[in-house]
Amino acid sequence: MQSKIDRIVQELNRCGADAVVLHAPQNRRYLTGLRTSAGVVAVTAQGEAVFAVDFRYITEARQVLRTTPMDCRETSQEEADHWIGAYLRDKGCEKVLIEDQYLSMARVEALKERWGMELAGCSWMEKLRAVKTPEERKKIKISQEIAELSLRQTMEIIAPGKTERQIEAYLTWRLLENGSENGAFGIVAASGPNAALPHATPTGRKLQRGDFLLIDFGAIYEGWYSDISRTFAIGCAGEDMRRIYQLVRQAGDTAIAAMADGVSAAAVDEAARCVIRQGGYGAYFGHGLGHGVGLDIHEKPRLRPESKDVLRAGNIVTVEPGIYLPDRFGVRIEDILAVTEDGCVDLTSMERDLVVL
Repeated sequence: MQSKIDRIVQELNRCGADAVVLHAPQNRRYLTGLRTSAGVVAVTAQGEAVFAVDFRYITEARQVLRTTPMDCRETSQEEADHWIGAYLRDKGCEKVLIEDQYLSMARVEALKERWGMELAGCSWMEKLRAVKTPEERKKIKISQEIAELSLRQTMEIIAPGKTERQIEAYLTWRLLENGSENGAFGIVAASGPNAALPHATPTGRKLQRGDFLLIDFGAIYEGWYSDISRTFAIGCAGEDMRRIYQLVRQAGDTAIAAMADGVSAAAVDEAARCVIRQGGYGAYFGHGLGHGVGLDIHEKPRLRPESKDVLRAGNIVTVEPGIYLPDRFGVRIEDILAVTEDGCVDLTSMERDLVVL
């Protein structure tokens, strides 16, 4: 934790601010390691840190944080902001940064009136979180292993006649059995023409021989997300299906080869997009190539055509090109990768070749 607080202090000094106050659950967990539905964290430019949290979590917080530089104070949800304001005044703070992109305008105005301080937006917490520590990378790798194990187990029951919802339910059960936190993000299990919808919701449609089945999901391990997409053929795959699958596979391979510290996210996106465009399907790849993964399923850096992000060693990102043909089928293949100084390491071990089930 100390290194994270030190990095925050550096940013506060760079901004000329006296403190930062964190309300967002992901940022609270980043600093405390605790999964809580409420609470407020404050860090001052002198490196002092406090976690104000209510009765439900205070005992656990004191146990987990007892050997860290973060103090824990019990206060009700309703009084947390009031207590933090008093704490900041006691520390002589005049300019305080807040997560203005997370808080509502009404909440920001209420804090200004209650605290009587200059408040400014904090836009760099996600940037700090984007570069993972070795321990964080290890947890994401475990999360990915849980996801892959759960998918391999689910592949054993996939067959014509199964519904998308049945596959979703079975995969959910396997995720929880294998150690994923309850609350994993929604599972995409889309077959046939439904697979042409990038974020399709599972339905009662039954799988048919000759379908593509697109599955996109992830696990959560100690707060850290993973993400994987695989597209399977049910029973058989026609020549057109195989050709488009290989084009998507080639696009992903090309993007992975282009990744390294200092490379622009937009350039990696273009590397994949160029392959699909030259294959004649540019109009059918309408989403970004990928995104960062961490305490949020979508975070910096963003791999999109308009992205201004630059890849840095320690980033963990997805590469997920796709082609979606309306009323026919869709294909997406997704891995997560850790960016290194001279390339990247694939944290996904599952094969990317077309599998016929």
